[in-house]
Amino acid sequence: MSTFIPLFVLLPFISFLTGLMIPAKKEKIIFWASAIPVLLHLAIHLIFGAYWISNGCPEIHFNGPVLYKTLDSEFSIDFFYDRYAAIYLLVSALLSYLVLVFSRYYMHREKGYKRFFNNIMFFYTGLCVILFAGNLETLFVGWEIIGVTSFFLIGFYRDRYLPVKNALKVVSLYRIADVLLLLGIWICHHYFSRSITFFDINASHKTGGILIDDATYALVIPLIFVVISMVKSAQFPFSYWLPRALEGPTTSSAIFYGSLSSHIGVFLL
Repeated sequence: MSTFIPLFVLLPFISFLTGLMIPAKKEKIIFWASAIPVLLHLAIHLIFGAYWISNGCPEIHFNGPVLYKTLDSEFSIDFFYDRYAAIYLLVSALLSYLVLVFSRYYMHREKGYKRFFNNIMFFYTGLCVILFAGNLETLFVGWEIIGVTSFFLIGFYRDRYLPVKNALKVVSLYRIADVLLLLGIWICHHYFSRSITFFDINASHKTGGILIDDATYALVIPLIFVVISMVKSAQFPFSYWLPRALEGPTTSSAIFYGSLSSHIGVFLL
């Protein structure tokens, strides 16, 4: 079953690359090039999920290619599928498809029609990377993709001053979460002396083991990730960026800040 997991990330990424090659005037083709892969993604996940449930909902760990390795540490692209990923992906695929269908008419004849759909698909790719991430390094890749696409879509009407200004303000606050996430990854490397995987964390919880036995690290590491989640989910005192983010098209605001992106902080926790 683990061999299927990378396909869930590759499918939206291939769709994104395909959309880049379609002429901007072909609105119908642009839409279907985005909507069909998302719908296919949802259908495959439903079939895979049914088979996965019938096998007792096992946690699936896919250890991908190693990016860096020394005698003391190893960093690789890891994917992990569990109940959280299954539920989030189901909701994400369904909402993304509905937003794409509505956007087909809402964005009709907009000058940036192709740019909008390309950004949505790139966002969906980043979302899938986060949902299937098996370690913090892989999650960070998807985290950055979501941040970049947020910036592009908030400043979608780039010929106007206010959307661009608010996009810069939002992305500057996002940098706080990004820097803290890198700091959290670095501290985890320092403490565990390796790239800790979510599979290892879950295994530790199931056996009743103590993952962090140092009082300082047991306070600092969770606190960093709580602050990261608060920034990403626009919780007080970081909530002021959310109304600024609504400068983008209404449909992108719905999928980003009304449903999916604003809940990534909860998923991270």
